[in-house]
Amino acid sequence: FANADNAKVGVMFFAEVVPQNLTNDLRSRGREEVVISGREIYFFYPDGMGKSKLMFPKLSQKGTVRNINTITKLVELNRQK
Repeated sequence: FANADNAKVGVMFFAEVVPQNLTNDLRSRGREEVVISGREIYFFYPDGMGKSKLMFPKLSQKGTVRNINTITKLVELNRQK
């Protein structure tokens, strides 16, 4: 989602590889886009994360979601150490 507003792109991080068929069970009433790559799931929320109706199937592993702005700040903080 290279041209998207960073605040509208999220990444969910996992400890293990995410099954590629996970997107088959996603439900959404909005315009969200989802891409799975290895241990991450990337989301584009064109209407904003707060307005998203995206529903995930129950995952066997837990992940955490951060938007690109937050990830960028965390990387910068880590470089300062």
